[in-house]
Amino acid sequence: MHHYLKEIQKKKPFFREFPWKLRWWRQKIKYGFDDRETYNLDYTFYLWAYERLRMYVDRADTIIDLDNHPVIYKGKEYSERGLINKLMDAIIDFSKIDFDYWEIEDKREYYREIGEMWAVLLPHLWW
Repeated sequence: MHHYLKEIQKKKPFFREFPWKLRWWRQKIKYGFDDRETYNLDYTFYLWAYERLRMYVDRADTIIDLDNHPVIYKGKEYSERGLINKLMDAIIDFSKIDFDYWEIEDKREYYREIGEMWAVLLPHLWW
């Protein structure tokens, strides 16, 4: 389990059967990841982004002032930290949803919101 994902994921991963473990190990050697990460690419991407954003805040805080970099989202000014926190909260909300029973139409609002925040923040995420 990844360090930052422990904060938001309470349940164990869906796939735990032994026969698959060797297959996944071989895939990780060959590709650097296994096919479990392709089951829900939206979910995989958001968890990837969450982990990197958490580490970015932890590391960048010692180098730059995240509260002093204004960013505009939907006509409102946020500090870089404020919008990162808003984005991470949206990812946490998204991660709590039961994907197997969720209609794609219901996901679109999350896709749009997370995508727009990501697009606004991306040029600012460096130190």
